Amino acid sequence: MSGVGVLLDVEGDDSYQGGRYAQGVGQFGLGACIDLAGSDTYKVRYSGQGCGFFGVGVLIDAAGDDRYTLHSDGQGFGGVGGVGTLADRE
Repeated sequence: MSGVGVLLDVEGDDSYQGGRYAQGVGQFGLGACIDLAGSDTYKVRYSGQGCGFFGVGVLIDAAGDDRYTLHSDGQGFGGVGGVGTLADRE
């Protein structure tokens, strides 16, 4: 699971859904989910939305009326040896 994964979305109202390890998760690497515009919905069961375990996880949303749903381990969570960031500008 080491490496780099990046999702970049530049416009539109989007719905992101995942079970686990989704929406900006870094596990022994870097994971980034970057959305620049639109009113978006983010849903993940656990370990997501800017979550890092021995890596860096970043979720950045630059604009819009956004909704975040998560059960556990996320939304800017830094686990063992990790850094997690959820940054919502607007």
